[in-house]
Amino acid sequence: MKKMKHINSNHLDFMKKRCFGSLGELLSELWYAIIINNRSRCQVSATKYQLNAISTTRK
Repeated sequence: MKKMKHINSNHLDFMKKRCFGSLGELLSELWYAIIINNRSRCQVSATKYQLNAISTTRK
């Protein structure tokens, strides 16, 4: 299971690099760091960000 996931993620990274170059590489690294390593903290900060965005648009 893990090997398949690893292969798929490498394939996605390769596709991103082909499409977006170094920007895609940077985004994929950020995505990996935020989503996988800091999953719960990311959800909390994303919720706070969404609430802030909603409150600022209502004013």
